[in-house]
Amino acid sequence: MNSLLGSLQVFEAAGGIKELRQKSYLITGYLERLLLSELKEELDHDLVRILTPSDPEQRGCQLSLEFPTKMMEVFDGLHKLGIIVDERKPTVIRVAPAPLYNSYKDVYQFVKGLKKVMNQVYAN
Repeated sequence: MNSLLGSLQVFEAAGGIKELRQKSYLITGYLERLLLSELKEELDHDLVRILTPSDPEQRGCQLSLEFPTKMMEVFDGLHKLGIIVDERKPTVIRVAPAPLYNSYKDVYQFVKGLKKVMNQVYAN
């Protein structure tokens, strides 16, 4: 019971479920916009694709990114930078900015790190 109470207090301190869901919409939308602007060349060359629907009503707080080639190298490169993502073999990396503890700065740093890793991986 104490752990449940502790969890409820954390949600309350964050403004409640409604506020967290609103931040989820916003931070995931921010991630999508950054990916579309900062990885335009990579997207245009099909090195990466965003599989998750753009409509916030059709997605949660994560985006699935498909890497038709070299997904594991990108995944490993992100981990070397300390960026934690989830992989779904053979070609998908899932990115989930959690509204309770991730910031917009975290999202920006992720996209910056992803671009750096992709430049290294696809330069070879």
